[in-house]
Amino acid sequence: MEKLIDKVDKAIRAEFPGAQTELELIDGKVHGYVLWKKFVGVGSFDRVCQLSAALRHYLGKDYRKRVSTILPFTPQEWKVMREESLLNL
Repeated sequence: MEKLIDKVDKAIRAEFPGAQTELELIDGKVHGYVLWKKFVGVGSFDRVCQLSAALRHYLGKDYRKRVSTILPFTPQEWKVMREESLLNL
């Protein structure tokens, strides 16, 4: 049987070809982020809506209930955030 995290990853990659994901299971729920270059120029709210629509399309309700937070970023946004977080250590 396919693991929850694999199902979520497969759904994201089907809708966002070439995307990178970092997903983890915490307390039985999937958390993580998705990096996709085609998010450039798309507002945060619209990205979240696209991600939610993809999960609704590819996953059943029982699986979606076990997805908590997946944040969508462009690769450049992620790079800047990583650099800034390293400066604050």
